[in-house]
Amino acid sequence: MEITVERLVNELKGVLPEDRVVVNTTVRELHSKDESYHTSSLPDVVVFPKTTEEVSRIMEVASEHKKPV
Repeated sequence: MEITVERLVNELKGVLPEDRVVVNTTVRELHSKDESYHTSSLPDVVVFPKTTEEVSRIMEVASEHKKPV
């Protein structure tokens, strides 16, 4: 894992419980596709927030790291 991705993951683990911050390749592949016409790409991490506060904090972390959501 790249250092910048590792920092992102560690910061997200400060927002969510560790079991809701997933870097497993299989899970990431499952979440890499949608119904749009855009080319799919493998996400660095998949998160499973349960509250709007968690979503807000995740968006802040992603923005700080300049990562698309």
